[in-house]
Amino acid sequence: FTFGKNRMNSNYFGEQTFVLGKITASVGISGNYNSMFDSHICWGSNVGYALSSQNRMYANINKSMRLPTFTDMYYKSATQLANSNLQPEESTTIELGNKAQYAAFAYRASLYYRVGKNIIDWAKKENEEVWISRNIANVNAIGIETSVQYAFKQILNHIEVSYAFCHLNKKSGEYISKYALDYLRHSFSISIEHRIYKNLGANWQFTTQNRSG
Repeated sequence: FTFGKNRMNSNYFGEQTFVLGKITASVGISGNYNSMFDSHICWGSNVGYALSSQNRMYANINKSMRLPTFTDMYYKSATQLANSNLQPEESTTIELGNKAQYAAFAYRASLYYRVGKNIIDWAKKENEEVWISRNIANVNAIGIETSVQYAFKQILNHIEVSYAFCHLNKKSGEYISKYALDYLRHSFSISIEHRIYKNLGANWQFTTQNRSG
């Protein structure tokens, strides 16, 4: 090795759950101390309401962050130049959802919106040749996730159909992004699980995806 670097990382967290009739709520807080980036606090809250014993609505909000990796900060090649002054990226996500199970039938659906700030990305201006790691992009995402499953009692154990959609809105000024908008826009899958003989079974996954970026 010709180069070396180290940093100490410590995490701590606490959570409290409250139950009041059909309402369940929880709040949590987590902290991170890093010898290179000092301290950061993240938090989260969740509220659920039981429409019935089989059906539940929920809403949650949470804040998270991601530290730059050593690759983000120190990697260097003919076409890439890392930035040692990167700062952690942050995001806040709000989610609303519903999930239910009626005998052999189960489904879940959720809608989320995420606001990302100081997203770490490799970027360059149009007339530049070298990609540089930067805190440039503010990326907002909106999406849905849903699935339906039916369980059988014969040779076919269950079949599940799921779909996810995501749309990103990025603001990075005059810079061209390399990775921030590389994401799955549509994802549709079918999962089939069945028994072959006694405890031997198989699971089949059929997936089609549309990637942007």
